[in-house]
Amino acid sequence: MSVETSGETAVARVRNDYLGMTFHDRWATDQADPAAAIAIAAHTTIIANGSQQYEPVGWAEELLPAAVAANLAHLPRPYTAASNCTVIGRPRTASGTPTLAVGLQSDPGYQPFNNG
Repeated sequence: MSVETSGETAVARVRNDYLGMTFHDRWATDQADPAAAIAIAAHTTIIANGSQQYEPVGWAEELLPAAVAANLAHLPRPYTAASNCTVIGRPRTASGTPTLAVGLQSDPGYQPFNNG
């Protein structure tokens, strides 16, 4: 298998998985399960970033107030995900989210994304 074929397969798989995450995030939101919806949005944002799929950034931004209100243990993750709005041309919107994510990172009560 050539590198190009391997890469094309990986991109196709990410796109298919991304479509599944779109469905699951909306389902979790509709089922009034904000913790699941926020986790899906945050993780999908990071995963989809590599394939230049930016819709999950909007999910993270949309669900961030619910994450803050619920004070979820993985609160640094949606902050990190929402900060990706810089990539889609809204750096002012992201201005405080990276700082908040980093600030919570050292608090043992929170679970940020792993480094690396």
